[in-house]
Order: sequence, then structure tokens, then C-alpha cells
Amino acid sequence: MKTPRILHVVHGFPPESHGGIESYVTELMRGQSETTCEVGLLHGSFEPRKPARAVQKPGPYGPVWRLHRDDAYSDYWDRAYHLGAGRCFAEVLEQWRPEIVHLHQWIRLSCDLVQIAEDQGIATVVTLHDLSASCPACFRQRPDGSHCERRLSADQCLDCVPTRGHESERELREGIELFADSMRAELLRARRVLAATRATADLVQRGLRLEDLQIELQPLGYTKRFEDCQVPELAWQEGEELRFAYWGNVTARKGVDTLLQALRLLAERRELRGRLSLDIFGRCDSEELRVRLEELARGLPVRIRGAYQWQEIANAAPHIAVFPSDCFETYGFVLDEAFELGRPVLATGVGAFAERVGEGGWLVPPGAATALAETIERILADPSQVLEKAAKRPQVSQDAKEHCQTILQQYFAALAEHPHPVAGVPLERRLELEQMRRDGATLSPPAQRGLQRKLT
Repeated sequence: MKTPRILHVVHGFPPESHGGIESYVTELMRGQSETTCEVGLLHGSFEPRKPARAVQKPGPYGPVWRLHRDDAYSDYWDRAYHLGAGRCFAEVLEQWRPEIVHLHQWIRLSCDLVQIAEDQGIATVVTLHDLSASCPACFRQRPDGSHCERRLSADQCLDCVPTRGHESERELREGIELFADSMRAELLRARRVLAATRATADLVQRGLRLEDLQIELQPLGYTKRFEDCQVPELAWQEGEELRFAYWGNVTARKGVDTLLQALRLLAERRELRGRLSLDIFGRCDSEELRVRLEELARGLPVRIRGAYQWQEIANAAPHIAVFPSDCFETYGFVLDEAFELGRPVLATGVGAFAERVGEGGWLVPPGAATALAETIERILADPSQVLEKAAKRPQVSQDAKEHCQTILQQYFAALAEHPHPVAGVPLERRLELEQMRRDGATLSPPAQRGLQRKLT
């Protein structure tokens, strides 16, 4: 069967945007370009331009279009739809004529991309990399930081959605319901919907009331990070300190502050130097967070390393990888990296982490410094657990090249499937909401979470 021409669609791309989805799409495009597939990429941008436009440029694996909307703060739920971005997307489809649109994210683009592609007779495949399709606040975290599994509706989400401070209750309610209806229509219209873990698939289905939607479980492909590194074998001797390491993005949601609070609780009970150490690898996403972490780490056996290379993690020779994320993680390549290193994992038991760690580590509740401290104390009391857990760690995810072939089969299945006759959200309804929003002061970025004032 002839390999299809594929257009990948994602919210951002290097050098402007870096993250797990961008890394995955890069690897997938690289692998597909090494076959007979033609691949292209359309991605969003932080930079607004008037009028909205898609700027084409050459890419390493095929043509690339950078889509600029004409508004600011396009990451936010109340700007999920954009008529001009949709028109630019349609023009790229008409120009390049892909046979498959593989949609990885709607953010910074528009929430009707599946509808646009399918209306042109182009088969669509959606990969749910995160929970944003089922959550206007994106990460399914309540304003107090707790994990949320509510169904998406105005009644359930009115006190949590990011607001700009001037909206009426009517505007917010209609906006939430329109967001939900848009995402339901997109997923029902797509010919194939993929998710890397059952935890992600289940929460999106429940959140959008789409329990009957068929979501294919498709673990992500993984390119080994440490293949060219010198990796010390995992070993521990009596009297040796236990070495912990965190690596990855350092953001407020990753729980590094909770980890440091846990170590501080332990330090109040006993001297930690010589018993354990912690290396933190990764660049902080804000100066405020960097300062806070440095303050929490003061006086503790902690080294904040900043940006890193894979060999630096190997050189640190950690006994345990620790990923104390406060939010629902939908996959976690860091788990594969730890498993490749041969290390057990100490992580929070929510989302994909709970599903993927298995017997290869320890799970604690998110945001619970006391529980984390108690778990570390138990490990210190019996370090033999480290080798036992490491021996039971799961295998790393499917090789990236094998993954490319698996995804290709999903494309063939989508091409063979009849289009789904699902109506999208009427344009008139979208325009009515946009007019309602224009009547308010909509030029300021969101400044609060939830409905925190008397409504009119």
C-alpha cells in the first residue's frame, strides 16, 4: 500500500517552543521521513501577526508552516476558537493536499481543525498527549492544586476556569459549554483517536461524557538517551549515601518544591549529610521558582544543576530517580529514561505514573511532603529495597522506529474507515459568543482562577 502524505499539527515547535509533545513529533517525523512517507508540519506560535497567516519555511524532514494568529494569549481556553487560524489551516490543506492530518494539539491554533480537514475529505488521527481537551484550565488542577476528575460543564467548572475579571456568568457558562461541545465534536469526527495510557484515555472520556468513544491505546515511541553514555551499574554498599536525582522541566507543577520540603522535614529529625543526596537537573521556567527552590534547598545535601546533558545524569550515578509531580502526568518519558538507566522510581501515584511504574518503584500522593518524607525514611531504613525495585522495573517503551511503523498502521486504518458524520459547532453560535466577549474588556490576560466575585 502506498504510504500517505502526512501533515502533523502541533501547538508549537523549536526553537520557539520546547516540550514533550514537540520532542515526540520531532522523533516521529524523523522516523517517517526515513521511510517513503512525505511529512509536513504546521505549528502554532506565541507571536501574533495581523492578519493571521501561515508562513512556510523549509524543515529538516519536509515543509513547515508556522501559523500566527492575530491575537495575544491564544493559549487560553476562551480563545480556543479562531476563525482566521482555521482559514489559514484550510489554505495549507488545499495547497499541500495531505492524505492524513495527525493532530497532536489544538492550543494556539483553533478548536475545529478536525472538522476543517474532514470537510476537505482528509482523514484525521488525533493523539491525546494531555488532558487539555477535557479541561479549560488545561492540567486538571483545581485552584488549590488538587487533582480534578470532574466532568466538563459550566456547573462543575465555573469556579475554576481562568478568567479575565470582567466576564458575566452568562458569558462564562456559554464559553465552557461551547468549549466542551467543540472538543466532543472534534474527537467524534476524527477517524482515529489515540492515547498513550489508559489513565489519559479514561479521564478524557469521562470528562467529556464520551464513554462510548473508541480510543486506541498507543504507547509512545522512545529513543534511548544513554546509549552513548558511560552508565555506572546500580550498586549500594553499607554506609554509602543514597543518591536521588530529579531531571526534566522544573516548573511549579513538577513538585520539586514538595520534594525539598520533604527533605527539610527529614532534616529536622536527623542529619542527612552522608545518608542521602539529591541532584536536581533541569532549567527552572521562572526566576521566582528558581529563587524559591534555592531557599528551600539551603542547608540540605542538594545540588541544583540547571540545564543538563544525559552523561551528567549518568555521572551523578543516582540510586533512585524521583519525579514528585503535583499534576496528572499523561505519560512521562522520564520514566523510560530511569528504566533505561536501570534505576527504580519514586513518583506520585496519579495518572500515567501510577499506571506505568508498577513494581519498579514507590508511589506517594501528589503534593504530600509528609508522605514523601516517610517513604524516603523507609527506604533509608532498608536500602535493599532499591535493588529489589530496580530488578522489577518495566521495560522501556517501544523503539521509535518500531513505533513509526505502528503509527503507519493507524494511518492506513484511518484511510480505510468511512468518515464520521458528526456535525460541528455552528458558526453562528461561535460568533454570538465572540460578540459577547468583545462587548467586555478582553484585552487583559487571565489574572485569577475561578468565579471570585458577585455576578451580574
